[in-house]
Amino acid sequence: MAYDVLDAHDGLAGFASFWLDEQHALIESFRQWLRALGSEWFTLPPALVETVDGTWRFAFVLRKGDTVAGVFNHPGQAIAAIGDASLAQAFENEFGGD
Repeated sequence: MAYDVLDAHDGLAGFASFWLDEQHALIESFRQWLRALGSEWFTLPPALVETVDGTWRFAFVLRKGDTVAGVFNHPGQAIAAIGDASLAQAFENEFGGD
């Protein structure tokens, strides 16, 4: 998957596609992992967003039923927000704290 995204920090038409591909793949792996666990927690598909400093990244919404736990850029942030020690350990085992 390629993203032709201008990185405002470099002042050139630089593309951040590799980093975005990696971030997207990690979020998708996390989504599939939660689903495979049969967890009540799930994420909405990641969305590409521009930050206030002009850079781009993926963000996703973590939910449990109708409750939104937050919007995150990294699965580790979502795991911390859940606050379940056994799920955090399973995440560490699966993703190595990535």
